[in-house]
Amino acid sequence: MAVVNPGVPVKSLKELVEYGKSNPGKLHYLNPGNGSSIHLSAELLKNRYKFDMTSVPYRGIPPGLPDLLKGRLQAGLLPGPLAIQHVQSGKLRALAVLADKRLPTLPDVPTFTEAGFGDAQVMSWYVIAVRAGTPPAMVDRLHGSAVKALQGAETRGRLAGCEVPAPRSPADVMAMWKADYARYGQLVKDAGIRTES
Repeated sequence: MAVVNPGVPVKSLKELVEYGKSNPGKLHYLNPGNGSSIHLSAELLKNRYKFDMTSVPYRGIPPGLPDLLKGRLQAGLLPGPLAIQHVQSGKLRALAVLADKRLPTLPDVPTFTEAGFGDAQVMSWYVIAVRAGTPPAMVDRLHGSAVKALQGAETRGRLAGCEVPAPRSPADVMAMWKADYARYGQLVKDAGIRTES
């Protein structure tokens, strides 16, 4: 979810971009790690819409969150479950969600696509990986167990605030990985992103 400290005079992604263009050096965002999906999302937004916003790297979200809440950082892209509590308390302002549909807990906050920035989002995804050569029957069994767990009420409750799309087949995951590798590989080159050593 794209958020800003309430001290930043913007209420939408469009206003954030315009603010960054007209106020160079004023926007600093929480980067929880070079090469992370959050870092890539912010750089993709900057790259596509040509505005000024400076990365401030931390080792994860927890060390940087106090700076965002206090206004020492102006913007961030946070996981839904973490952002929601701070948005609902008024400590952060939500601009848009990085999801295919609005979150039930924040129905007035548009998606990146609804806000007009659908081409500037990096979607995080998680997979269960196994060693190459794992028997297909074992892969199918693990996949079935994961699908069952994702459909359970307890899992859904723990993932409140996250969009949980329909599980994908192992072949779909490989196709998605290859497409993302090509797309984000180019972004990493264009933005000069380097991993931390």
